Amino acid sequence: MGVVEIVNVKLAPSSNVTDSSSPAAKALAESLKTVSSQPGFNKLFWGVETEDSSLLHLAIDWESLDAHKTFMSSSSYGPFKETLQSIVAAKPAVMHTNFKLQPGTTILPIAAPVTQLISGFFPASIGSGEVDSCNANFDKFASVLAKAPGFKGAASGWVHEEIENEKAGGKAKVAVSAVGWESVDAVKAFQGSAEYKENISLMKEGPKGIEIAYVKFQAN
Repeated sequence: MGVVEIVNVKLAPSSNVTDSSSPAAKALAESLKTVSSQPGFNKLFWGVETEDSSLLHLAIDWESLDAHKTFMSSSSYGPFKETLQSIVAAKPAVMHTNFKLQPGTTILPIAAPVTQLISGFFPASIGSGEVDSCNANFDKFASVLAKAPGFKGAASGWVHEEIENEKAGGKAKVAVSAVGWESVDAVKAFQGSAEYKENISLMKEGPKGIEIAYVKFQAN
């Protein structure tokens, strides 16, 4: 994978993007078609959260960050943005990361039936030693995940941008992880296990805030 653009969108009321016959779904399809035709585009996944279908997530794999920037400065971007804005309730949150795949990963986490997206928000002043410690903690936790029934894969990375986050006290560095599962039930079963309870502290060390979403992605 190259650089992955992660886009989190709050959909406007009545924007049902999962009904292919709806105006919202057609607008989304048009937007994604524009993205997929751009130079430097690799692949794209989109989906809504299992617990709130008004929250849409996109994961767009670009050859490089410059490839996405080139699209944003192209003549195609204006119409794309206008079409997408017709179905959203607020400005989308956009961030970029380089995912590192974990051992035991059999498929891309975002290609699994259910993807658990975990964002950890750290003070922008976090040092390199703390970053290394957080990376090591996730590696350890991922080795536990790999043994869980229903686990399909995991990837993690640090977001290129600093993101505003109240719990981090303003600008934050963000560590994002994607964990693929067979089902939401598989996640819940793991969360009830002794292995989870003994190791979840690894994920809680460091971040001032954590956000978790469960998404059923589909390839575009």
